[in-house]
Amino acid sequence: GLHLGLLSALPAAAFHSPTLLVARPQRCTHATVPKKPSALASDPFKTSLSLNKRSLTMMKSEAKSGGSSIRGKISVAGGVLIHLVLGTIYCWANFLSYAPQGLLFFDGLSHVGKTPDAVQVMGLALVFQGVGLRIGAGLNKKLGERSTAIIGCGLVVLGTFLSSYVNSLAPFLISYSVLTGLGVGIGYSAPMAAGWSWFPKNKGTVNGITLFGFGAGTLVFNPLSTSLAQSGVAWAPMLRKLALVYAAVSAVGISLIKKKPAPETTGAGAPAELSGATAKEALRRKRFYVLWLLGFLAFMPG
Repeated sequence: GLHLGLLSALPAAAFHSPTLLVARPQRCTHATVPKKPSALASDPFKTSLSLNKRSLTMMKSEAKSGGSSIRGKISVAGGVLIHLVLGTIYCWANFLSYAPQGLLFFDGLSHVGKTPDAVQVMGLALVFQGVGLRIGAGLNKKLGERSTAIIGCGLVVLGTFLSSYVNSLAPFLISYSVLTGLGVGIGYSAPMAAGWSWFPKNKGTVNGITLFGFGAGTLVFNPLSTSLAQSGVAWAPMLRKLALVYAAVSAVGISLIKKKPAPETTGAGAPAELSGATAKEALRRKRFYVLWLLGFLAFMPG
């Protein structure tokens, strides 16, 4: 998650080799000394960082041109906070270390040397995350980005909180994998869509900055859950405390995101609303299956 967030922050030009400019041969009467290659040209990582800084600079100038630099940045910052909470879906590997015996196997018994059935919690959560992504896209259009983020984060908080009262694996899959997975999917695109409205020419940069929060979710909340568990906090109270923290961080992030108001134009001057392909049209295109396969392979490490 963190790697995807950082990579998506880099502009597309960072993944292509620099174009070599060849000058026309000219006559000269004196010897020329070849120029020493710059540090940026010899170091691809520095080149990527330089291009990313240019993209951020363009992002700033774009916001200033519309007189909304500060508000746009605040909205993107709110998206990072929201994705910090959504990214906690990847904390399950750490949670599993402290899960009670009754949640490890479907029969609730101990099976020494056997892989716990609870490893399926993460896989099922990712399945419902994919379902939630489709739902969230529709809710963004009908309810708006902020309301969609409330629903998504609310399901993550509710799923985590209700799971603290479950003592067997089967109902835990419903409370945690289904509810939390749906919440992550529903709330995933809302903060990015709000950020795009402020920086329409820098959607990749907005995605990268926002998804940094998604990847950093485990970086922030894994140490917190570990600290609670190792300090003597039992499993159920730990989940409840985490749910309260999720709710607080979500509330701050949701209060910060806002879609840029559309310009008030009517008649012939009104901007045309762009519409994408329908579900049936997408299923008939090869690109859909290529993207599906890429997503399948990308989520395998989860």
